[in-house]
Amino acid sequence: MRQDATRELLFRDYLIEHPAEAARYEALKRELADQFPTNREAYTNGKNAFIDEIVEKARLLSNT
Repeated sequence: MRQDATRELLFRDYLIEHPAEAARYEALKRELADQFPTNREAYTNGKNAFIDEIVEKARLLSNT
């Protein structure tokens, strides 16, 4: 499996299992959408730190 796919699955599965983190992600996405309504790159970049944090948590739990 591609490394990106593994990362995406770790992220998805962690959010499914941790609704509070999913709510944090939703709030972040709304905030970024308001802040960068016409700048897709800034919106995407604004999510990176959160995604990295969640993937690291997921890896620690799954020992991947």
